[in-house]
Amino acid sequence: MMTRLPLLRQIGILEMVLTLLLALGLLAPFVTPPWEHETRIAVRFRTTDMTHSSGFTVRTSSTICYVLSALLSYRDPTGNGFVQIDCGKRAVAPAQEIRAERAAALHTDPAAAALPR
Repeated sequence: MMTRLPLLRQIGILEMVLTLLLALGLLAPFVTPPWEHETRIAVRFRTTDMTHSSGFTVRTSSTICYVLSALLSYRDPTGNGFVQIDCGKRAVAPAQEIRAERAAALHTDPAAAALPR
């Protein structure tokens, strides 16, 4: 006759599976998936009270960029407000436009010199 471990008598299969899932869930933020890489994110936005659109570019993980793009991009149907988020290769052209607008603002508006780059 096979003897069972005393722990298995007290803990059932369901509890062991739930414990394993909890441990994997706690470990997940510290494990980098193989498809993850750093990418450029270009954000352009305008609220209804702004005269010109504004924007910024940063580098972040590709997963964060795609999630932000899916969740936060919108166009206001009642006004001219919008948020546009581009990731990766699609962010190259908007990033160049944002840099050109910043450079033009530095030459025309002295207060724009205080803008972060």
